[in-house]
Amino acid sequence: MERPRQPQGRILRWAALTAAGAALSWATAAMVRNGLPALSPASLCGLDYIAESALPPLALALPCLVAFELARRGRLRQCGLLIAWGLLLFCQVVLVPRGVFAVGWFVQPLIVLMVTCTFGMVPGLLQAVTVVLGLSIATWITSAEITPLADSHAGPVLQAVVASAVTVAMALCGVLLHRTLVLAIRTEEHQRLRMEEQRRALRHRENLLRHAMRIDTVGELSSMVVHQLRNQFQLILGYATIGMQAADPRATAGFRSIIETLGKSNDLLENLLGMARQNDGRVEPVDLCALCRQVADSYARVLPSRIALRLSVPTHPVSVLLDPQGLEHALLNLVINARQAIRGQGAIEIKLTATADKAVLEVSDTGPGIAPQHLESVFRPFFTTKEKGKGTGLGLAAVQRFARSSNGEVHVRSEPGQGAAFILEFPALRLEVLGPRREGDRAQGLG
Repeated sequence: MERPRQPQGRILRWAALTAAGAALSWATAAMVRNGLPALSPASLCGLDYIAESALPPLALALPCLVAFELARRGRLRQCGLLIAWGLLLFCQVVLVPRGVFAVGWFVQPLIVLMVTCTFGMVPGLLQAVTVVLGLSIATWITSAEITPLADSHAGPVLQAVVASAVTVAMALCGVLLHRTLVLAIRTEEHQRLRMEEQRRALRHRENLLRHAMRIDTVGELSSMVVHQLRNQFQLILGYATIGMQAADPRATAGFRSIIETLGKSNDLLENLLGMARQNDGRVEPVDLCALCRQVADSYARVLPSRIALRLSVPTHPVSVLLDPQGLEHALLNLVINARQAIRGQGAIEIKLTATADKAVLEVSDTGPGIAPQHLESVFRPFFTTKEKGKGTGLGLAAVQRFARSSNGEVHVRSEPGQGAAFILEFPALRLEVLGPRREGDRAQGLG
C-alpha cells in the first residue's frame, strides 16, 4: 500500500535529486577534463588525481539517487541517512588523497553533529569512526611524502589527533542534543495529549451540565402540568361520582368507566410527578431490615392468594442513609412489576444481604423473565412490554432515579423462563453484626 505523501518527503526528494544532478554534472565535467577515473596503485600515489577525478561526485551521486527512490516510497529516515552518508563519503574521497592537512577535514565533524542530533547515537558514532579511519589513512599518506627527519611525523599525527578529537566531541554533543530534542518532543506531545484530554473532559462536563439544566427545566414544567391535570381530574372525578349516584342503571356503567380511567390516569400522573420531583435532601439513617419487614407486611395483605411473598433479611440491623419514603415507593414499583409478571401460581421474594461496605436489596419473582433484547431498555422512561393501558413504563425509571439519588445502583438479572431479579445496592452506613444466622435461612411465607 502506498504511504501518504508528506511535506518532509517532498523536500528530501528534491534535495536528493538536486544533489545527484549536481554530482553527475561535476563527474561529467571531471571525466571530460581528466578522462575516466583510474583505480590503479599508481594513481593512488598522486594525491590530487583522485580528488580531482570523477570519483568524488560519483560517490555522492549514487547514494543520492537511491535516497530519492527511498523518499518517493516514504522511507524518510533511510533517505536522510543515505544523503548524510553520501556527503561523508564524498568528503572522504576528496580529502583522504590530499592528506591530513586539508582544510576540509573540519567540515566532517559538522556532518557528524548533524547526523547524531537528527538520527541518534548509533548513526552518528558510526560516521565518527569512519572519519577517524579516513584521518588515519590520510595521516599515512601525508607521512609518506614528508622527508624522514627525527620528528617530522609529529605534525600529521597531531593534526589527525586534533581532528579526531573534534569529530568525537561533535558526536557526543550530538547525542546530548538528540536526547534533549527527543525529551522536549515527548514532553510537548504528552502535554498536548493531556490538554486534549482536559478539553474533552471539559466538553463532557459542559454537556452534562446542559443536560442537567434541561432535565431540571423539564421537571419543573412537568410538576406544573401534573398539578394542573390532577386538579382537573379531581373535578371530573367529583362530577362523575355525583352523576353515578343520580343516574339510572344504564348510565352508571359509563360513569364507572370514567372513574376507572381517571384512576389509571392518576397513577400515571403520580409516576410522572415522582420522576419530576427532585430529591429534597430529607435523608436519614434507615434500618433496612425493619423497613423491609414493614413493607412486606403491608404488601402481603393486598397480593392475590396465588402469589406468596417471602422475606429474607439478616438478624442484625443494616443501616443506610436514604429517604425511607422513596425506598418504599421503589419497592412498591418492583413488587407491582413482579405481581404483573407472574401468571398463575408464583412467589415474590424480598432479600436483603450486607457486606462491610454496602447493602444489597433484591426483589425477585418466579415469572417468565425478561427477554435478553429488553434488558438494556427496562430502565428507560416509557419503555414497557405490557399491553396497552396496563403499564406506563415509568415505574422502573423512577426506581433507577431513586437509586442514583441515594448514591446507589440498580441492576437487573433475568433468564427467560426463570424469573427476574432487580438488585438495589446502597452504601452501608453502619453494620452491627450480631451473628451469622439469618432470618432468611427460614424464609417467611407472608402471602
